Amino acid sequence: SLYSGKDFMENRPGPFTQKVVLDLLTTGRCLDKGYHVFMDNFYTKLPLAQELLGRKTFLTGIINKNSLGLPKSLTQLSLNVMEPAHYRKGKILVVGFREKPTRKPLLLVSTAYQAGEKYVQNSHGKKVLKPVVIHKYNLHIRGVNRKDKSLY
Repeated sequence: SLYSGKDFMENRPGPFTQKVVLDLLTTGRCLDKGYHVFMDNFYTKLPLAQELLGRKTFLTGIINKNSLGLPKSLTQLSLNVMEPAHYRKGKILVVGFREKPTRKPLLLVSTAYQAGEKYVQNSHGKKVLKPVVIHKYNLHIRGVNRKDKSLY
């Protein structure tokens, strides 16, 4: 489908970005097969995560701290460096993490992973403890956009 104005996909309920993702996954016959979709903050929304979960499709992605449905305990959280915060509601996990004092805290949502940390090698060859969700996101998003290839 080609975007032709505000009438594009108006027969589908929900926000435009959710409609785009669902249309692509439907057209590609990717729903209800246990696939796992990784996405950036433009598309990642909690209602989309819930919708995809209901269609047996997992989602992992960066989420904006001002996204609807995020609890205030996460949006107003002051994260210490290298100390992750986890929040789970049902099968949806939200992880907050800040790697360096000079970097903004990051929030990721996932319907596929459990809360936890894993030792990974950073760009300087040093082993550091990072949330599993961030490690998996970095592992699977590589090559999509070289500029944004790694979160931390």
